[in-house]
Amino acid sequence: MPTRLLVIGLDAFDRQLVTAWADDGTLPTLRRLLRSGVSCPIENGPGLYAGTAWVSLNTGVGAGRHRRFFRRQARAGEYVDGEFLPESIAVRPFWEQLSAAGLRVAIIDAPMTAPAVALNGIHLVDWSTHEPNFERARSQPPRLVDELAERFGTPVPDRCDGVEQTATAFRAFNARLATRIAGKTRLIRDLLDRESWDLFFATYGEAHCAGHQGWHLHDPTHPQHDVALRAAVGDPLRATYVALDAALAELVDAAGPTTPVLVVSSHGMGPFYGEAVLMEEILRRIEGGRHASGFLYGFLKRAWYRFPPGLRASALLRTVKASAAPTLHNEVLVRDRRRRRFFALPYNPHSSAIRINLAGREPDGLVADGAEYRAVCDELRREMLALRDADSGAPVVAEVVLARDAFAGPYLDELPDVIVEWARTAPVRRIASPRVGVLEVPELPGRTGDHWAQGFAVALGPHASAGEVGQRVSIVDIAPTICAVLGEALPLSDGAAVPSLTAALRQAGAHDSNSSYASR
Repeated sequence: MPTRLLVIGLDAFDRQLVTAWADDGTLPTLRRLLRSGVSCPIENGPGLYAGTAWVSLNTGVGAGRHRRFFRRQARAGEYVDGEFLPESIAVRPFWEQLSAAGLRVAIIDAPMTAPAVALNGIHLVDWSTHEPNFERARSQPPRLVDELAERFGTPVPDRCDGVEQTATAFRAFNARLATRIAGKTRLIRDLLDRESWDLFFATYGEAHCAGHQGWHLHDPTHPQHDVALRAAVGDPLRATYVALDAALAELVDAAGPTTPVLVVSSHGMGPFYGEAVLMEEILRRIEGGRHASGFLYGFLKRAWYRFPPGLRASALLRTVKASAAPTLHNEVLVRDRRRRRFFALPYNPHSSAIRINLAGREPDGLVADGAEYRAVCDELRREMLALRDADSGAPVVAEVVLARDAFAGPYLDELPDVIVEWARTAPVRRIASPRVGVLEVPELPGRTGDHWAQGFAVALGPHASAGEVGQRVSIVDIAPTICAVLGEALPLSDGAAVPSLTAALRQAGAHDSNSSYASR
């Protein structure tokens, strides 16, 4: 049935890989889309990508307004950090605005969302997403998820972490991702064909998991690259991208030649390096002095990383860690945070997040707002930029961002005060600086790929002119662009509709029986 706009989201679908594989013909659908449509790189806010990118895309606002920067975070005035669920996002997603305007919408697995309370259409949440927020899928209307389960069965679970480094395990991993993609495509086809939609927005998360677990098999320069294992199982990223390219062709063809299509990747993927795990110890050395509780927590953390990676990954030790962590976190770490000027927050390996113990915001704040706060921020910036690879002498930090300089909004005080973006140009075994001394980077088990900042978009209407967007495009520009294509404004947005993308997507002219995006 006709659809006014089809949006396909690809979670952590790397732009550089897409460009290379489109050029050599590995991804024929994306090759045609890129050559026929309007494309652009998408920038994320400094340090706040990965899961935050999807919330910014869904709402059209930055983290200072929507509130979310990580799956664990503390509110202003609190030292303890806890799970941050989609219900705590402070701004409603753009499709609720379209629904309120009377448009018919279908939203399938948009990450980091909770089911709409009421919607002119359907909303399926965590059917088969990467790292779902809920234990089981939810939907609006509520009965939809049970109906889909009866028709299509229960989707194969994500199970991203814990893949053993064996040919058998990676063959099963590749097969699981392929099964998820095929099942999601069948479900989307069914929903797409049910009625006429103004907006149909569906997202795939399999490239995200493939990047986390398979980067060392894709990248021959990765320290953990295994030639024999690669020969036995192939490249999990390439296999997953090929399957997603085929799914994209099927959906675009099913939508019909007059349906404009927007393909959006939230952010990219690259090698995982482990410098971020040292941030808490780095901050302790910068600050100097020892508190008994903090020393104990740091000692236990360093002891944990002295276990061999294979042993740390064992089910027994992971269970022990999971059971002990809440008590250590609340009774030991929080006490320590109250006594310090600054401390590290849980965050992703691509960046580190630092919280300043600010008087008037934290209950036991030690740093006065104003000149003293700025002086502490400047001190942290200097010390972070002084960190070097102890073996090569190369800088290990690319950028230090102060949240107050980069973001705005009522929830600015719930973001980290300082965000440290690691350079990640090469593996680092030891980090050093005059003030910190030398620290060894532990060998980390599990994921070998991690998030990189840049995503991309490609827009195609039946008569669009090919080309690259000649302006900076932010992740917060996507929601107002979609709304503008459908004739609606987004009242609250930190971004703006992108004219080149909007024009391409509005060019849904008369039906041409001889043309189809998937056959160009």
